[in-house]
Amino acid sequence: MTAALQPPDWRRIFDAADRALELDAGERLAFLTRCATDDPALAENVRALLESGESASPLDHPAAEFAAPMLRELVPAVTAAVPDTWFGPYRIIRELGRGGMGAVYLAERSDDQYQKQVALKILPAWSAGDERKVQRFLEERQILAALDHPDIAGLLDGGITTEGVPWFAMEFVEGLHIDRYCDERSMSIEERLNLFCRVCGAVQYAHRNLVVHRDLKPANILVTAEGRVRLLDFGIAKLLRGSVADLELTIPGERILTPLYASPEQIRGEPISTASDVYSLGVLLNVLITGQYPYRLANLEQHDVARVVLEQEPLRPSAGVVAAERPGSRDATAERAAAARRSTPAKLQRRLAGDLDAVVLKALDKDPSRRYASAEQLETELSRHLAGLPVSARPETRAYHARKFVRRHRAGVAIAAAVAVLVLTFGIVATFQSSQIRAQARRIAVERDRAMEANRFLTKLFRTAVPGRFDRGVTSRDILDSATARIEREGLSDPEQRANLMVEMARTYHPLNIHDQARKIAERSVTLRRTMQPQSSLNLAESLDLLGSILLAQNQVGPAESAYREALSLRRGLRPASDRDVARSLVGLASALRAHRQLAEAESLSREALALDERRRGDTRADVAESTTGLARVLLDKGEHRQAVRHFRNALA
Repeated sequence: MTAALQPPDWRRIFDAADRALELDAGERLAFLTRCATDDPALAENVRALLESGESASPLDHPAAEFAAPMLRELVPAVTAAVPDTWFGPYRIIRELGRGGMGAVYLAERSDDQYQKQVALKILPAWSAGDERKVQRFLEERQILAALDHPDIAGLLDGGITTEGVPWFAMEFVEGLHIDRYCDERSMSIEERLNLFCRVCGAVQYAHRNLVVHRDLKPANILVTAEGRVRLLDFGIAKLLRGSVADLELTIPGERILTPLYASPEQIRGEPISTASDVYSLGVLLNVLITGQYPYRLANLEQHDVARVVLEQEPLRPSAGVVAAERPGSRDATAERAAAARRSTPAKLQRRLAGDLDAVVLKALDKDPSRRYASAEQLETELSRHLAGLPVSARPETRAYHARKFVRRHRAGVAIAAAVAVLVLTFGIVATFQSSQIRAQARRIAVERDRAMEANRFLTKLFRTAVPGRFDRGVTSRDILDSATARIEREGLSDPEQRANLMVEMARTYHPLNIHDQARKIAERSVTLRRTMQPQSSLNLAESLDLLGSILLAQNQVGPAESAYREALSLRRGLRPASDRDVARSLVGLASALRAHRQLAEAESLSREALALDERRRGDTRADVAESTTGLARVLLDKGEHRQAVRHFRNALA
């Protein structure tokens, strides 16, 4: 590219480059071919300019910015803006950045008034002769002069150089682009939304002053180290005054914008309103909460982006956050995007689903009339979401309002639910206890009736069984036989009471060595109690244990062992069988095994019985003595006399 180009040459080159960028690849090549026929030098410079811009996306920068590396070749009017160059009372320190609407420098006021660093914006020298661009530059200066808001970088001073180049000094903001600021600090969704609400407040202030920014994007929103938001660059802002001069600032076909953040009406070149800024805020909000642009982009070519924005519906944020890596992704992976928001992909998707999906999609509606009416409404909507209140973007349903109420009053709902559960539990417990009391009353009544019946029967039984004064030679055997006959003849109406009485009669016969009668009655009690299982399983074990003892006394070792084993099995498997009952069955079974000369198992069972008796509380001396004696007899049969003697002595102690 020729080094001696003059400002008029640069204007022709930039105008041709702007026209070429609006064409697709085939049309652009034909356009350059026609240029080469009419003006070879112009075509060569345009082609070089376009190639120099391919290393960066044309979407985030106006075409003029592609020439930034070449701007140092300009005429002395531009090269004069080097360190130590003065514009009014401001001395240039270094360049901060360049764009189509001018270059921005870090400058310092250092005179006898005060010292202060500022951001100094200067109109490019090649635009100084372009009345329309000069007017736009002055318009930007006037817009900043009219805006006085803590979150908008304010105007400090302005003027025109002796060469006729306008400039103005703004507040110098040292900070990061808002998306980078949030990501570097891994800010949560709530923190990002609060910061975004500050941006909405600044934009709403501009709208109230009839200013549409038209270029809202992360690069134009800085956040300081202290967390203060600063809205910058009103270079392509538009005043909504409706005057002819204002309308002439944007001529037909001129579209100065950043397509990724531009509204559909901006891309189509239609009239602009505050709704365009609301759309750009929607794109920015989507980027902040997901790390993605709201569209699936095959590439970042300007015409492809414009087609997608005009034709495709935006993705829901909750769907976009877990979408596969694609061109236009702000973060390489869903995991990285979630981590930057102190979350995981699944949790972030759940966090965005619902309210935030609806809010973003409403802000990105292609019809401006269906978007939020203002940036203030968008801010209010997000504030309601942060407060747990319903948002207008979602359908009004009872279930939705109920969910929001519960989330908003978690503690109160939890307490109310706990009280309800407590009341319900109290009711259930009271009902259960009432039922238990009634059942207990019924059982007491049954037991009372049984006891009264048993008392009447026994009184009648022994009145008839006891001999009179003239009866001589009547033995206890005669009395027992008479009572047994009466039990068998009349008995009791309740089977359980009858079985209990049989057991007591058998226990009475057994010590008197009347084993045949004792066995007969015990077997009947076993038969009767088997018919009452499982309710009388423990009672059945009692009858079997007694039967085993009687059989063993009759030297019926095999049947005795079977009876003891069944009794032990029932007592081990059922609750609330006591350790004492289990130990008694162990002692009896060990005696039967000793009679069978199965001494190893007999010893094991005897030691288990002794251990159970020894660990029981209360007065267990008689039971311990019985278990100890049983173990001593087994040891004696095994020939372990010394151990047997020791246990016999312990039993007598």
